[in-house]
Amino acid sequence: MKVWKYGDSVNTDMLFPGKYTYTCSTPDEIRPHLLE
Repeated sequence: MKVWKYGDSVNTDMLFPGKYTYTCSTPDEIRPHLLE
């Protein structure tokens, strides 16, 4: 398993884009869009 540690000023939209917030709900749907 890889772990990435980020600093204190992390924009959560960089981790998971807000445009997918209401269209992706399962881990399998979310996974392809992480860190886009």
